[in-house]
Amino acid sequence: MRLGTGGLQPTELYAINGTEASPHSTRPPTHADSVLHGTPQRNASQEPKLPGTEDERRKEEDEDSGERYISGYPLALLCIGIVAAVFVVALSNTIISTAIPTITSEFNSYSDIGWYNSGEAITGTAFQLPFGRAYALLNLKWTFVSSVFVYILGSLICAVAPTSTVLIVGRAVSGVGGAGVFSGVFIIIARNIPLRKRALYAGLTGATFAIAAVLGPVIGQLPGASPL
Repeated sequence: MRLGTGGLQPTELYAINGTEASPHSTRPPTHADSVLHGTPQRNASQEPKLPGTEDERRKEEDEDSGERYISGYPLALLCIGIVAAVFVVALSNTIISTAIPTITSEFNSYSDIGWYNSGEAITGTAFQLPFGRAYALLNLKWTFVSSVFVYILGSLICAVAPTSTVLIVGRAVSGVGGAGVFSGVFIIIARNIPLRKRALYAGLTGATFAIAAVLGPVIGQLPGASPL
């Protein structure tokens, strides 16, 4: 027996048969419709992107965040400062390794060999968290500058140390300053560099540390190799 349409409208017949809606229907085409009729369905990822759209969006995000970042000459000075600080502190961590024979011969202190490097490492590790808290509560610039001065003070103590014990104390003081320098560098980058460029400057800092770590042992053995 043949069934009639029973007076159903064309749009209702389309809905019953599960096919694409009629031109007068407001139902949006589905994925099944595109497969059935061979019409590809375009998703958002396939939409063409206009040139400069991504850069403009990132610029708007930086502006919307309310942060004002430095650029140009001030940024160049900032980079030179943090790179120089990281280089000197990292150099101090490795320069002692090849200088230990000369130091022990000078002070006749073979029992203190382990403390020449550990003295700085212990204080450098212990003061990482306190300096992180200090940067959150105090002025960023002056906290970083104070860390550099503490490191310089420790280095001066090492330079004029008359005994092995004084040298170890100087290394410990340098470790305190070094902890503030390493903590402050990445906080300075986070506060002064846009998000999309922070990885570049963090990588530059890491490369500086690696170069200093390689040059440290080479420079440390020069006093022992000198005929003077």
